Formats: sequence, structure tokens, C-alpha cells
Amino acid sequence: MWLWEDQGGLLGPFSFLLLVLLLVTRSPVNACLLTGSLFVLLRAFSFEPVPSCRALQVLKPRDRISAIAHRGGSHDAPENTLAAIRQLRMEQQAWSWTLSLLLTGFLS
Repeated sequence: MWLWEDQGGLLGPFSFLLLVLLLVTRSPVNACLLTGSLFVLLRAFSFEPVPSCRALQVLKPRDRISAIAHRGGSHDAPENTLAAIRQLRMEQQAWSWTLSLLLTGFLS
């Protein structure tokens, strides 16, 4: 079931949109085409919500600690530098971090 179907449907908002478009365009054909195409686009490019049991499996796994990582904030400070770690600790109050290390052919 789609999210908007849980919240009462789209009949009210689309009826209002159709009325506004009828007043603005003064053409029933154009108003219906615009409203219908908006509905089709909304239906085609929307996703069904994830079931809550699946979301809980990802966010709170049993017998493990949830690990979430990203490379965000690289615009605040250069990645893998002490400046980035200090800023992360002070501004975002992070308690742990990781460094990305890459060994190149210089050791071979």
C-alpha cells in the first residue's frame, strides 16, 4: 500500500489541483491532461514504503552492533587528516572514526 493511500488518498489534493488548473487555463482538456500526467508521474516514480519489520532488521540487528558509515563532510575538512578528526569530534560529537588507508606499489 502506498503512503498516500494510508493518509487518506490523493482525491482531495488532485481535485483541488484540477479546480485551480481549470480556473487558470480555462480549458478542461488542458487541466485534465496536466492533472492526469502529474498523477501518472507521481505513481511511476514513487516507491512503496519498506515494511517496518525489514527496516528494524537493518537499523537494529539482533546480536550485533549496527554500523553505519559514510564519507560525508569531506567539504568541511580534507579526508583522513587530523583536522577532519578534530572537527568531527568537536562539531558532531562522534566517538569513533576510521581512516581509509591504501598501500600502493611502493612497498612491492
